[in-house]
Amino acid sequence: MILAIVGSGNVGTALFDVFSTVAEINSIFWYSRNPNEVQLLLDHHIPAEVDLVFLAVPDGEIDHLAGKLLLQSEATIVVHLSGATSSSVLAKYFHNFGVFYPVQTIRKGATLNWIEIPICIHGNEESLEKIYKLATTISNNARFVGDDARLNLHLGAVMVNNFTNHLAVLTKDFLENKNVEFALLNAIIKESALKLTQESPDFTQTGPAKRKDYATISRHEALLNNDVELLKLYSVITESIINYYHKK
Repeated sequence: MILAIVGSGNVGTALFDVFSTVAEINSIFWYSRNPNEVQLLLDHHIPAEVDLVFLAVPDGEIDHLAGKLLLQSEATIVVHLSGATSSSVLAKYFHNFGVFYPVQTIRKGATLNWIEIPICIHGNEESLEKIYKLATTISNNARFVGDDARLNLHLGAVMVNNFTNHLAVLTKDFLENKNVEFALLNAIIKESALKLTQESPDFTQTGPAKRKDYATISRHEALLNNDVELLKLYSVITESIINYYHKK
């Protein structure tokens, strides 16, 4: 199988790295707008021998790039890697199209255990089986997931990953301002993440809000009086936990 990857950012680089190790992949064309990185995509022509094209570009650029791409073979499959973008954006331009969405945060240079990463696939009837087989060359968890379900899943990924990370950023800033080492939380962070993969999150919830420990909550809020943003988040999340576990 011959692949083409358009994009040399985090996802494009990760795809090139992992598929370069797959025996079933004969060769990979790698394109970028950056002439200092990989082959420059000048005329948007994709060679006829390419079986599948990955559009590894930001969500807002998928439609624009798809409209410019010129396939030399109608049999070539074009997929994007977005959790939040419908497959219909590609259906306007290509006979064979689909989605290849790895449910993982991806950064250049990070070591990824692809075999465990869920890959949600979708596409037109003629392409779906080929996309699935490609996904199974790198992952043991390839799933058929439609556009609506994938969008819901992407929202979930943003909340458990991006929102959690942002809360950690604010916490780190708060502790450093108090001359407390953020790294002292590493053990509890690792344990919390591990528990979430082994048990239902509603079962593993702990803390003052779960216990309705208003005395501790008040002390915490007093500490945050000068940090309006973090106090707002603390109060909203605390109230949500109390309401969830102590419904009237």
